Amino acid sequence: MAQKPMNLQTDTLETLSSHVARIEEFAPILEKKQLIISTELNVEPYEEDRGIKKTPIVWPLMEYKMFYTVEVPANTNIAKHSHDEAVFRILVSGSLEINGTVVDKPGTWYVVPAFTEYEIKTQTGYTVLSGYVKHCRTGREQALLKKDSAPRA
Repeated sequence: MAQKPMNLQTDTLETLSSHVARIEEFAPILEKKQLIISTELNVEPYEEDRGIKKTPIVWPLMEYKMFYTVEVPANTNIAKHSHDEAVFRILVSGSLEINGTVVDKPGTWYVVPAFTEYEIKTQTGYTVLSGYVKHCRTGREQALLKKDSAPRA
C-alpha cells in the first residue's frame, strides 16, 4: 500500500522542540494541581489518514528513567501516602479511584505531584504503566531490606 505523501500545508512535522514547547504551555496550569488527569485537559489529537489519532502527553516524560507495568488485584486499598518525586501512570485496563476521582478509561494518564498525599481504591483491579525518576520500591527491595535488618544469629 502506497504511503500518503506529506502535505506541507496541512501536515505538521512534530519535533522535540515543538513537543517541549507544548508541555511548557501547560506547565503553569499543571503546577497548581494536586492530581493531574489527562481527561481534564483540553489537548486535541492530531488526526492522520486511516482514522489514526495521536494525542500528545503534556507531561515531561523525558524526566522518567524507569517504567513498569503494575497489576493491582481487585478489592485492593492502598493507604494514603506520598512520594518524593512525581508519579506518572497510564491506565491500561480496569478502574481505580484516586483521592475520590475515578479513572476508568484505558489510555488515561495521571500524575501525582511530588509530596502530594494520595490513596487508591479498586474493586475491579487495574493495570497501569508507571514511570519513576529516582527509585521504585519493589517487593524484592523490601525483602532485601528486611533481610539486612534481621538480627544476626
